[in-house]
Amino acid sequence: MGILQRMRGLFGVKKEEGKKAVETLGSIIAPIFREIPPDTNAGKYLSEGMRSWAYIAMSAIADEVSTSDLEIYRKQGNDWIEVEENQALSVIEKPNQFQTKEELLWLTMMFLLAEGEAPWLLNNDKNPTEIVLLNPQRLKAIYSEDNLISQYRYQQTNGKEKIIEAGNIVFFKFPNYQTPFRGAGIMSYVTTTLDLDKFIEDYLKYFFYNDATPGAVLQTDQILSDPIIKRLRVQFENRHKGVKNSSKMAILEAGLKWQEISSKMNEMQIPLMIDAMRDKILATFKVPKSVLGIVLDVNRANAEASDYTFSRRCILPKLKLIEAQLNQFYLPKFSEGMNLWFEFENPVKEDMEQKARIWQTAIDTGWLTVNEVREEIGLERLDDERYDGVIPEMPDMTPKEEKKEEKKEEPKKFVKRLSKLGRVSRARKTEVKEEKKTEYKEDIFVEVCNDTIKENAPKRFYTENEMQKFHDDKIMFIDTIEADYKDKLEKFFRGQHNRLREQLQGKMLNKKAFEFNFDEEAEAKLMAKVSIPFMRQAIEKESKLAFALIGIHDQLTTQDKVVKDYLDKRPLKLGKQTSETSKNEIERIVSQWTEKEGSWTDLRQSLSGYFDKAEKYRAEMIARTELNRATSFAEKESYKEVGAVGERWFTAIDERVCEFCSEMDGKIININDNFWDNGESIVGRDGGIFNFDESVEYPPLHPNCRCDIVPVFEEDITENIRSYGEYKINNGKRAMKILELEEKEKQLKEKEKRVNELELQAIDEGIKVIKKEEELDKLEKKVEKEIGEIEKFKKEING
Repeated sequence: MGILQRMRGLFGVKKEEGKKAVETLGSIIAPIFREIPPDTNAGKYLSEGMRSWAYIAMSAIADEVSTSDLEIYRKQGNDWIEVEENQALSVIEKPNQFQTKEELLWLTMMFLLAEGEAPWLLNNDKNPTEIVLLNPQRLKAIYSEDNLISQYRYQQTNGKEKIIEAGNIVFFKFPNYQTPFRGAGIMSYVTTTLDLDKFIEDYLKYFFYNDATPGAVLQTDQILSDPIIKRLRVQFENRHKGVKNSSKMAILEAGLKWQEISSKMNEMQIPLMIDAMRDKILATFKVPKSVLGIVLDVNRANAEASDYTFSRRCILPKLKLIEAQLNQFYLPKFSEGMNLWFEFENPVKEDMEQKARIWQTAIDTGWLTVNEVREEIGLERLDDERYDGVIPEMPDMTPKEEKKEEKKEEPKKFVKRLSKLGRVSRARKTEVKEEKKTEYKEDIFVEVCNDTIKENAPKRFYTENEMQKFHDDKIMFIDTIEADYKDKLEKFFRGQHNRLREQLQGKMLNKKAFEFNFDEEAEAKLMAKVSIPFMRQAIEKESKLAFALIGIHDQLTTQDKVVKDYLDKRPLKLGKQTSETSKNEIERIVSQWTEKEGSWTDLRQSLSGYFDKAEKYRAEMIARTELNRATSFAEKESYKEVGAVGERWFTAIDERVCEFCSEMDGKIININDNFWDNGESIVGRDGGIFNFDESVEYPPLHPNCRCDIVPVFEEDITENIRSYGEYKINNGKRAMKILELEEKEKQLKEKEKRVNELELQAIDEGIKVIKKEEELDKLEKKVEKEIGEIEKFKKEING
């Protein structure tokens, strides 16, 4: 046996075969001791920072960060859609019973700037509902044998220490070059400067407190006794010490002479020293003087530049740091956290003057037209074709006898010739391109259908690859309709915005009595009118694909009663739902505006913000969801016509699929049944719950869903139907258990709240402490018992 083997045996170290280097990477940076305490000066930084220019600079940054809008987005396919309400955001909006979101973010930033650390304590490591900011100077990190932070030790105000699991802490920190486990605040880099600033303030304080004149000595040739010296000291202190005795005449006796021994106040150049300390502290925190209202040497131009620099160099990096830590360490604690993303509103504002110059240059050089710029700004297009870049045709002044017969030019050649001169609008060029693309797509569509019929005739069973191809073909051809439908919806919302905006123009309006005239019925009909052509086109195309899947040449049209009924009801229902949502949002905007006593400009900006989002996200969501509903309807009706006895849910499994659609893949029901009824709930593969507010006969399961159904021709699908029925029962029981668990956790919080109230009462009353402690012990035991039951419940659910 070699020496290395004997040493391993002596110390009980076994060689691990095949272990990757990355598994022990944490050991490389492991600390010497298992407990990692805060900085030895922790606490001092914060107390020192809460005064003078350091506090002014820190509070300016904290004010900006705490009032920045925090938005949350959910991933839908390749896009990120803003979510108005979400538990992860709601917890930050209302972190606990005694703090607001703004207060939490303000204190978080103050802790970060001073101490470099701001630990958030969550009441649960999964789907938390409360946040409390801890004092980092009381927190020690415990480094485990697994080479990671497993726990924290926190010293409470009563002196006792409490162990907190790492999963319950979100540890915000500024990077520390000395250790990756603790943070370092900006204060730690300017301690000497802050000391000098404090010394100057203390010097001035004691100067004015002790004497308003420079120091001096009393001289005499005579010998003074101790009583005389004492009397003179008391006399001078009573008569000349302090600001109120400044400049009083001194009466000297026994040949005493006044001899100055210190420099004059103005010789010390204290104002210059104060300014130098201030500028260094502000520079350290990257806060321009103009941000603090110091405008002696500031004009409008460099003030705007300073604001831009403050937002770009100081605020934005700190917001990005908080964003990153929220996204990496906070969001994963929620069930759907992997599909969510936090983002602060960008504090760096666009330079509109520069943008206007760019637009003007674009118009002058011809690479943008006036109408294209107006659309980008959000204004209506102008009817005059000159604003689309088309030059009016000049009258022909050539004499008739000199005219030659000219060949008629084809439209495409005409477009090509003028486009070289930069005189044809982008809109017209796009129109020609789209016409060509549509013809091309239609040819491919017919070819795909014919090929599918050849391959599948007759077809009664489909492999996974065949179903995937059917789904891919559908997406390929419906995407074109979806893009056109989305454009129309964007124009619809833009028009809705303009109709509301007109009500705010040219009138003396009474703010208190103001309300929009929103014709819900007319808007619903207009929405239905916009939607019908696209739904009809989707039904016709998809029915042709569905029949081709079965191996038949056929197609649903508006002559079919089921199609006519669908187009009579669904677009109008969609219009009513959309108009109701718009009306509620508009009323909410007006209500908030009224409560805040905002200006008319504030109301216009709020409306613009809402409709901008409607154009960007809502239009796409409606187009995708409704066209999938129409195509699924076409598929089901096509399958019914050819005698299918059932339908099978097909989900394209990839990294974008949600937990609910993933759960539904492969489920089979009777062709005349619903997959889900109104009021039922589905538990996803990750434990999330989705509640249905209408029956699900076929996809979509939720907004933006792109699932499909394929036919089932088995003569006996009883076993499949029974299996799905059992699945729904078990899924419902699981949903009830999760809801029951949530209710128990809610009750537990109420009891914990009661425990805290009893603790406070015990402290206040004093005399009844013993009695309250007995009651408290009983209640705590009961709570611990219920916590055990909840843990057991969780195991049952996960099991």
